[in-house]
Amino acid sequence: QQFTTEQLTEDLHYFRDSLPVRHTNLYAKISPERFSSLVAAMEENLKAGRAEDFVIQLWKLNVEIGDEHTRIEYDFPTELPVRFRSFADGIYVVATEKEQAGLLLARLDSINGISVSMLDKRIKEVVKPDNAAFFEEAKLRLLYNPWFLKGLSVFPLESAVQFSLTDSLGVSRRVLMEVVPKGQAKLVSPAQVTTMPAYRNPRQYYHWQYLPEAD
Repeated sequence: QQFTTEQLTEDLHYFRDSLPVRHTNLYAKISPERFSSLVAAMEENLKAGRAEDFVIQLWKLNVEIGDEHTRIEYDFPTELPVRFRSFADGIYVVATEKEQAGLLLARLDSINGISVSMLDKRIKEVVKPDNAAFFEEAKLRLLYNPWFLKGLSVFPLESAVQFSLTDSLGVSRRVLMEVVPKGQAKLVSPAQVTTMPAYRNPRQYYHWQYLPEAD
């Protein structure tokens, strides 16, 4: 769904007018003047901006407010057909389309040439990082969200994103993924397409291996 400048301006005005009334301590970490100036700048940018930019700016404002209980929910219309999970040694693909099953358990290295560490820094601009568990969950969701990736200047294309990954054999791969309507991707997990050995193999990622002695 695409929104007009008038609709986005109406949303911004609602945010500006209702939050000071509903929030019990809105100005604990941001001054009223700073809040008003940021909202005014967002309204000015809306005249020539994109919906993706508006959402990013709104989330950045939310970070400046500094209250982890103040959140903005948005029903994004598109997604990328991939899911990730964080482990101590990196971020790994844990679901994708069956045609891309060879990417399962591959480590994410970059998106459109932007490293995972730089992505982490950019996402911290729009998601408050104080609560590590909440931040990590939100980050993993944003990595397959084309609206956010575009708003964070991660990719310029309208319909595809390039992922750089390293598979379980240490082979680097670059994959171009097409943006799809939200909810239409048919994803598979490692357990659906492969049989894991019942032991730890040092040449394979152990995260998903079945250990019968654990039953």
